[in-house]
Amino acid sequence: MLKTIKVKLEMLLRKTGAKFGMDFKMTDEERVILLLKHNKIDLIFDVGANTGQYARELFSLGYKGKIVSIEPLSEAYNQLLKHSENNANWIIAERCALGDKNEDSEINITENSVSSSLMEILPGHTDSEPASKIIGKENIKVYTLDSIADKFIVDNNITFLKIDTQGFEEKVLKGAETTLKRVKGVQLELSLVKLFEGQKLYLELIEMMKSFGFDLYSVEPAFTDKRTGRLLQVNGLFFRE
Repeated sequence: MLKTIKVKLEMLLRKTGAKFGMDFKMTDEERVILLLKHNKIDLIFDVGANTGQYARELFSLGYKGKIVSIEPLSEAYNQLLKHSENNANWIIAERCALGDKNEDSEINITENSVSSSLMEILPGHTDSEPASKIIGKENIKVYTLDSIADKFIVDNNITFLKIDTQGFEEKVLKGAETTLKRVKGVQLELSLVKLFEGQKLYLELIEMMKSFGFDLYSVEPAFTDKRTGRLLQVNGLFFRE
């Protein structure tokens, strides 16, 4: 992937520059890898995996542990299976979404796939990214993380939870209250403005994470309105001591 090559070159430049007293800015990706390594993470739940972009990047940048990818869209799920087939550390869970209860539901499929959501997309989202318009719907299974986590976590795992669920973050967290007690870190998509009907915004989610015992360690830009430059979403990385 071109992005991964670019990140590796930037990391090499920073490392080389340091030898000559030059201080180059650390990339968001290198910061994530350092946090995972420092906290000895060896199992990651990749919730909202799409076709596996997140997992592929981490493995390419040197992550050595296991990743469990969870994805509800059938087309993306089939690509996920293909991308993971030669990696024994990459586990693909049953096709499903995660939420606050086990149920059958319907997901909105967007043109760009990555914006697909169980929630209704607001005009502010599609105005900022026209490819996030809904082009179809699909019936899916929804499970709580608490109901499936024991299939993948063993007692000595140091676990990280990445949630990229397009406005459904609060529901995923509510369905993971027991599992979160066994989790060391969380990457959570935080919206600065409402992009989905009924979603919780960043301040509410940060307070929710505090109630679970997690502190905010890092923030990285995720979604920007390219017309105005306004930052709409960030990824927050939380860890517990």
